[in-house]
Amino acid sequence: MSPEIIISICASVIAMCALCVSIWQGILARKHARLSVEPHLDIHINFAKNADFNGVAFENNGLGTARVKEISIENHSNESNPIVIVNNELGWKDLLPSYGLKRDRIRWSSILPGEAIPSGAEHHLLYIPKDTVNADEIMEDFRNMMSSIKILVVYESMYGESKKLEWKKT
Repeated sequence: MSPEIIISICASVIAMCALCVSIWQGILARKHARLSVEPHLDIHINFAKNADFNGVAFENNGLGTARVKEISIENHSNESNPIVIVNNELGWKDLLPSYGLKRDRIRWSSILPGEAIPSGAEHHLLYIPKDTVNADEIMEDFRNMMSSIKILVVYESMYGESKKLEWKKT
């Protein structure tokens, strides 16, 4: 083999290696871009005296916006036959009286399908206002309610990747 052929073969091998490295780098860059906008929803439940917030809230601790697709709350006091009490259309007004909680003493907000929770934001789902009279009494009923319900949230990233958040007191 002549030196020109060896040089051209080596140049071709180096070019192919450079092409493979470029493709691999592109794949890693795309994966990084997806991870940089990935949401992560958490449920925060707080029942402490003199706290700034007492209730149930969603917090997006991820780097990207979470778009809620579905939310449901089920009564699991009868494990063999769980009942869906709340979904996006019904709101909290059906859930509270079933546990003896008065709607005028607890505030709630619904999340509609397609609603977005930005990164770092918190959405208060159900809470006891700070100025509520006999808040300790209500908190006890609230705790009892939380011990028998299951919360399920299906949400997605801006890329349309679905995730599920499920909470049930253990």
